[in-house]
Amino acid sequence: MKISLKALLILTCFLISQQGVFSQSPPSYVSAEKRKLQYPDEKYLTGFASAVIRKTDKVEEVQKTLLENAKTYLVQSISTRISSSATLNTENHNTKTLEIFRQVSTSYAQADLTGLKVNEYYDTKKKEAYAFVHLNIQDFLSSTQNTLILESTQLSKKLGTASQLMKAGNRGEALKTYLDCFPLLREMESQVAIVLTLGKPEIATQYGAFSDSVSRAVSLLRTGPRNSMNDLCFFIADGIKQQIPESFKDRTIRLGSFTYMNTGMGSKFSAHLAASLQPKLTAEGFAIYTPDQSAKDNRFPWVLSGTYWLDGKNLKVIANLNNEKTGITIASIEEFFPLTWLTENGIEYLPGNYQSAIKLEKELSSNEIVNSGLMVKLWTNKGMENPVYKQGEKMQVYVQADQPCFLRLIYFTADGNKWLLKDSWYLDETKINKPYLLPGSYTCTPPFGAEILQLVAQTEPFKKLDTEVSGGNTIILGDDHSAIEITRGMKAEKPNLLIAEKRISITTLEE
Repeated sequence: MKISLKALLILTCFLISQQGVFSQSPPSYVSAEKRKLQYPDEKYLTGFASAVIRKTDKVEEVQKTLLENAKTYLVQSISTRISSSATLNTENHNTKTLEIFRQVSTSYAQADLTGLKVNEYYDTKKKEAYAFVHLNIQDFLSSTQNTLILESTQLSKKLGTASQLMKAGNRGEALKTYLDCFPLLREMESQVAIVLTLGKPEIATQYGAFSDSVSRAVSLLRTGPRNSMNDLCFFIADGIKQQIPESFKDRTIRLGSFTYMNTGMGSKFSAHLAASLQPKLTAEGFAIYTPDQSAKDNRFPWVLSGTYWLDGKNLKVIANLNNEKTGITIASIEEFFPLTWLTENGIEYLPGNYQSAIKLEKELSSNEIVNSGLMVKLWTNKGMENPVYKQGEKMQVYVQADQPCFLRLIYFTADGNKWLLKDSWYLDETKINKPYLLPGSYTCTPPFGAEILQLVAQTEPFKKLDTEVSGGNTIILGDDHSAIEITRGMKAEKPNLLIAEKRISITTLEE
């Protein structure tokens, strides 16, 4: 058979090109060390994911999943930075910066990642797939600030419309317009928190002026007593109802926790507020849904939760109705509640161990491991949204990971002890990418207060901790810092080791 010179040249070029594809060396981002050097944390937000391709896997589907995971890691790194900044700013009183961090939601939507760079690679020899995304911080800051300018313009127009309605004597429509400002304010808080966290503190001043204007106007228009828990809950439920759009016809929501500032810590006040709020919401036409935590049931993503803090002689209470999947706030309301009522009824708004709990939270936030390429989730039979357990109730723990790994589960109790619940517990390939209930349950007993459930997962067994058994519990000896450092220390020794952390703030109550 004769082959023309032209055909031979085409065939030769094709073979050379294919040889280049299959023999090319892996891109630098595959190596953790090179990735850190090329994309340092002070200049870039990054997300990395990898997986071994099994015989039953389709490469395209695995790479699609890895890319979504890498984006999720990047989003989590933003949330972690915001959360850490909020924790460190918790005690900086009398600053507008603290006002932002007191109430900010640390969720962030992937859709807002303007300028995201995406990379994918498949190593045919090792049968491994990789996904890497990165975002230049300065570009991200510029984009976020531009978004804030647009949102400020929208809010100014709303305030102008509401002011004209007030002057015309149309108080009902004016109130509705002012209430519709709250979701936009919550969105702006998220943007402002990003800008503050990444290095632009002066941005808080302009936002504060908007927030004060809306709060004052709503307080003026929504007259009526707030002298009891029933009064407070009525105004919260009514305010949320007035902002619900026609498209939200189902009105099925989940009731989350109300916590002190951004700490994730609940209290007796939190428990009383949730108990009193549920019937008020039902009376306003909302259906309260309790998901099946064992199946991670998220059919109804709307969650009503909030925060509160001391403001003069009152508690300032903020309630938000958020979409858990997208981070969008559909409704929000701010109310003030007199401290005298709490004192008269013997209800505390802080956990008794608040100072020590804040110190621990700051310790855990320092040098927290994020974005290592291992994705884990942690929740309890009462969810992951700052659950509250009362004396005698049992806690069960669920985890989910995207690849086989070893688990270490530590419970920090209100009296300063550290219980080692699980150590180097292996999650094998048959359990990945689906909810897994860890064996055993844990009964809520004294002491009560703010406590933390901490999960660390890694791809190799953990170093041994110094422990002793007391009262049937395995107690970690030494201070909090030592326990944290030995758990995180292997990352420095083995740069390619994959480690991930998750933690949940838990409130335990006597009643």
